[in-house]
Amino acid sequence: MAIFFCTDLYITKSSNPPFTSVELDHSDSGREGCTVTTLTITAEPKNWQNAIRVAVHEVRRLKEFGVTQGELTRYLDALLKDSEHLAAMIDNVSSVDNLDFIMESDALSHKVMDQRQGHESLLGVAGTVTLDEVNSIGAQVLEFIADFGKPTAPLPAAIVACVPKKVHIEGAGETEFKISPTEITDAIKSGLDEPIEPEPELEVPKELVLSSNLQELKEQRKPAFIPVSPETNATKLHDEETGITRRRLANGIPVNYKISKSETQSGVMRLIVGGGRAAESSDSRGSVIVGVRTLSEGGRVGNFSREQVELFCVNHLINCSLESTEEFISMEFRFTLRDNGMRAAFQLLHMVLEHSVWLDDAFDRARQLYLSYYRSIPKSLERSTAHKLMVAMLDGDERFTEPTPSSLENLTLQSVKDAVMNQFVGDNMEVSIVGDFTEEDIESCILDYLGTAQATRNFKSEQGFVPPSFRLSPSGLQFQEVFLNDTDERACAYIAGPAPNRWGFTVDGNDQLETIKNASTVNDNGTSSDALQTEGGSQKSLLRSHPLFFGITMGLLSEIINSRLEKTGQLNHLSASNGTTPYFGDGVLKISKTSPITLNIKMLFTTVRDSLGLTYDVSFELNLFDRLKLGWYVISVTSTPGKVHKAVDACKSVLRGLHSNQITERELDRAKRTLLMRHEAEIKSNAYWLGLLAHLQASSVPRKDISCIKDLTSLYEAATIEDTYLAYEQLKVDEDSLYSCIGVAGAQTAQNIEAPIEVEEVGEGYPGILPVGRGLSTMTRPTT
Repeated sequence: MAIFFCTDLYITKSSNPPFTSVELDHSDSGREGCTVTTLTITAEPKNWQNAIRVAVHEVRRLKEFGVTQGELTRYLDALLKDSEHLAAMIDNVSSVDNLDFIMESDALSHKVMDQRQGHESLLGVAGTVTLDEVNSIGAQVLEFIADFGKPTAPLPAAIVACVPKKVHIEGAGETEFKISPTEITDAIKSGLDEPIEPEPELEVPKELVLSSNLQELKEQRKPAFIPVSPETNATKLHDEETGITRRRLANGIPVNYKISKSETQSGVMRLIVGGGRAAESSDSRGSVIVGVRTLSEGGRVGNFSREQVELFCVNHLINCSLESTEEFISMEFRFTLRDNGMRAAFQLLHMVLEHSVWLDDAFDRARQLYLSYYRSIPKSLERSTAHKLMVAMLDGDERFTEPTPSSLENLTLQSVKDAVMNQFVGDNMEVSIVGDFTEEDIESCILDYLGTAQATRNFKSEQGFVPPSFRLSPSGLQFQEVFLNDTDERACAYIAGPAPNRWGFTVDGNDQLETIKNASTVNDNGTSSDALQTEGGSQKSLLRSHPLFFGITMGLLSEIINSRLEKTGQLNHLSASNGTTPYFGDGVLKISKTSPITLNIKMLFTTVRDSLGLTYDVSFELNLFDRLKLGWYVISVTSTPGKVHKAVDACKSVLRGLHSNQITERELDRAKRTLLMRHEAEIKSNAYWLGLLAHLQASSVPRKDISCIKDLTSLYEAATIEDTYLAYEQLKVDEDSLYSCIGVAGAQTAQNIEAPIEVEEVGEGYPGILPVGRGLSTMTRPTT
């Protein structure tokens, strides 16, 4: 923690720090059979030497001067609060986590204690720790770096450098990157030779909003609750069945909260702002995603520095994240209710809304980061392949891809600030809170810190908005290929096509939910469904007229197909060494073994992998937007260069032939049990409830209401096989709607490729990512 703040101080003093991150880890290693201390430095290739110099310089400073008494007090306090919180959560720890902890403790010869025993032991030890002891032990731990090159210094077991083969140099293009052991050790010695001075003690604020300032704000803006909706005069709607309370402030901000005892003395809060990257104008592509990163990089609010804000969060055990997606900007706060932790989290949110600070150097770092992301695309087979597919399907809409260098060059600090903060309008925001708080405390925080935020800014949410669309078909770009020169031969492919959004709206303006609802009101013989007095008829009408129809049926369809997959073998054993499924989130590529809404089709595995032996891994992923009126599905395939084309053909055949292998009642019942059991297990989690609450009062998602939470169980039980096929039929799977792209990596002279492959040249195109659905099909988790 101390080295983190040392390097963080350097960031605030430098307009262009040479490193991306510096981390020091000191922990027991069961694999190595000893304690391992590791200093990890991440930097752009052009800055690697300066990054090493800064990192070792700060390590030496920490070794020579140690931590101050104030720092030790803060770190001990944070450690004790965290331990106390873990002890209180002892009954919420899963059996798997407990088993992993016991096995790890046994492997490391640690004494096994539960969370309460560990906290009691820590309390007994913490009071005996002195500043001299901490600095003495810290100096011993850090001397392998701080004393590097001296005869008495312990030798590092290894210095490992992971570097790219080629780097981009302005004016020269791709150039071979070389680094030698001598250059690394010279950089270390150079950093250690620089003079050091102790850093001054930081004053950590106890409050971000002073009580006197808060009182003035309350007198000026007169925060109050107003009727929740135009249809009612009630200023408070509480649902007894779910425990959800809905409020609306006079400045237009809707608030949902739920008191939950599942996670003792814990809470989580999420601010969701409608718009996201989809709100970027044609002349400011990338402004939202770069703006959000700029705000996060700066880390300042009001007159408080980044270090002060971070230490304020450490003292109150607040974990804050700020992210953007295609549809939304979101901030999430995880906090403990001890020592006014919830009030502290609300103060931080208030300061971001009212007194955010935008810095030129933070903007430069954010822009450079996305420039690096863009240039890394042609080095990744999966991203290069996905890029071509997304550009083709979405007609080059850069709002769904990485911003290009030309777009980044056009951005200014003011333009990204306006793009982000103009979305923070009262009725365009929604705040949801779940935790172990009291009604009095939560409503006091809501009025004090959200009710005193400004109501409006000069912004119209729909002004200049251009809805996304798919490329007109048929198109010559519906099938494309990418070749990546690499020593490791492998292949991947993506197949995609249009789908409706979570609420049944399609890109061409159709309301599929309304169509299904109208069709279900008439019997086969032409009589009204009101004449149907049977329980089955009533249940069918309930689901098909419910706004969550597509969320329910898509979820069931996913489980049914997953159950078929399990008959052929466990999913965890199906991936080959190169079979990692790429998970594409907004802005940054992430790799994950599972995706939020993944329909891993047995027929795909049986036909493509087992019967034909064509692929290592195949999955069907479905994206369901909430605000945007479109969606899409993606089939991801990993294979070998010689078989990937046949694998793609087989996947297309299986996708279009789903009707030939009918779903059975047994499969549907199993899917219902699985989803209901999962719901019952996850409903104990604050984070799960936060996802359910999302968009409950959002004007941009009008179909989301309390029934989407209350009726969840009965809707699953009412679903029929016919309902799941109604959902499947909304997927465009015909030849004119499908888009596919095959990527092959290997030597250009490879003889086992059955079809010619184009060489991928990423220029000022639209390198992209494949966003997939977030969370369960019945809710949205915009911070995933």
